[in-house]
Amino acid sequence: MAAVNPRGTLEERAKLAGPVFANKPRGLGASNRLEWIHRLSEFLAWVALGLGYASALFIVADIVVLGNWQHMAIMNLAVLLTAL
Repeated sequence: MAAVNPRGTLEERAKLAGPVFANKPRGLGASNRLEWIHRLSEFLAWVALGLGYASALFIVADIVVLGNWQHMAIMNLAVLLTAL
């Protein structure tokens, strides 16, 4: 014979609990705060990428247009990668 749970089955306990388990709108609950933080961090990531690409283009223009080449050729590439 199987052991009987004295508190009842999960379904019986959910019925006794009433509206506690009902789906309610969360308002400004935890999931909305996490979504806000996620959207903010995604926006900041795009801003950082944009600034990195803008500074890399500025450095390319400085090297190519103005002719400010580095003494060591590898440093032209290193400066660009650092900007990104």
